[in-house]
Amino acid sequence: MLSYHFIFLSILPVFGLIVLGFALQRTGRVGREAEEGMMKIGIDILLPCLILGEIVGNPILDQKENALLAIALGFCITLLSYLIAYLAGSAGGLSKGAGLRSMVVAAGVQNSGFLPIPIMVVLFGEKTSLVGLVLVFKMGMELAVWTVGLAILTKEISAKRLFSPPIVSVLSAMAIHYAKLGWLIPPSVDESLSMLGRCAIPLAILMIGVTMGRSLDEEKVNNWLRVSFLACFIRLGLLGGGIVALAVFFPMNDDFRAMLVIQGAMPAAVFPITLTRLYGGQAAIAICVVLSTSVVSLLTAPFVIRWGLAAFEIEAAADVPP
Repeated sequence: MLSYHFIFLSILPVFGLIVLGFALQRTGRVGREAEEGMMKIGIDILLPCLILGEIVGNPILDQKENALLAIALGFCITLLSYLIAYLAGSAGGLSKGAGLRSMVVAAGVQNSGFLPIPIMVVLFGEKTSLVGLVLVFKMGMELAVWTVGLAILTKEISAKRLFSPPIVSVLSAMAIHYAKLGWLIPPSVDESLSMLGRCAIPLAILMIGVTMGRSLDEEKVNNWLRVSFLACFIRLGLLGGGIVALAVFFPMNDDFRAMLVIQGAMPAAVFPITLTRLYGGQAAIAICVVLSTSVVSLLTAPFVIRWGLAAFEIEAAADVPP
């Protein structure tokens, strides 16, 4: 069984990059223009390169059923998370116009890619096929966010957003994979794409910290302690536990179980801060959700991952110490 100490040390560098990004923003080294430019590079260039490299030729995705299941899980888990967050938020005293919708959108989505991927690489090795599986799973979540999530805030659905670079990249990479056209990519181009893809995760994690730093300039939540407790209860307790429960009670292979265990341990995603800011939500609520769950998950995630992997007897990479 992997030790809590080892998993904690595996997660620590990821949070270290977040802290670095936070510090760079707060000290003025990353301004708004630089932040926007770096985010565009990450989303429009680096992330598509990562997606292409991790999906094309990925053995887990050779069976179309696995890809369909990953997309369905990402979509359905997000829908159920919104529903549970709505019920729990209402029971916790929030209401429409007083932060409920922003709580639902923020707490209902875990950080599904940029935090779990480096953890998976440490636990299962650089060649793990789980990264590609996570990226397909993440596409299902994106579809739910831009349909149901946006409708929660605005009562509208943005069809344009369904063709964002990450979603188009996943669909394109899957088409190349299933058509077995990967051999058409010259080795030199493949190496360049791989080099760019490897930059996607560190930059994205750094930008999470930058976004958190800038968010401190937003309007503050009055009852921040109550909101923080409610956010952690919903995201890390109810929803995180629910995701792990899916791995327990539904028939699936160990690759999906490992992915869901790590997903269940993750804090709230950062993107809903931008979503609430742009579409009439209360960004202060989303900021409180992200900050509180991120801090608490640093302590809880190693326990969840350790217990989950041990319960399913999922082995880590051979060079990972017990």
